Amino acid sequence: MDVPIVGSGWPGITPRSETLCHSTERNHGLDRSELWYILILVIFQWDEDNSEHIAEHGVSPDEAEYVIERAMPPFPRTAGDGKFILWGRTDYGSCLQVGFVYLTDERVDVSRLQPMELLDFEAGGKVLYVFHAMPMTSDQKRQYRRLKGRK
Repeated sequence: MDVPIVGSGWPGITPRSETLCHSTERNHGLDRSELWYILILVIFQWDEDNSEHIAEHGVSPDEAEYVIERAMPPFPRTAGDGKFILWGRTDYGSCLQVGFVYLTDERVDVSRLQPMELLDFEAGGKVLYVFHAMPMTSDQKRQYRRLKGRK
């Protein structure tokens, strides 16, 4: 499949085969069809606040999206209050830390969605709001390499 599946390395997805695990417990209580559906239909919502905030750290929305779309275990990690943090590499190899939340339907600004995103949203797609993205510190990079099994 050429379309990147958001969270292809997230709980319940095997990166190489893109098959779901059979345990509904490991899939957060969702059955196979529900989990697959949610993982494919993810929309990013950008506004002046979050795009300007990450730009202050030298990160573009495309870079943040790239890292989220290719997250691999053990990421994303919960950070409390419905927030998630993950570490990953951009397509240019930069190491980023990215934080996001899933927006409730009421908090989605549908006027900011592109026509295809609006269709996905109406079909049940989940909307992510990136609230943080910045290059990893040296210590974070070292920890990231250890997590990935490289020194």
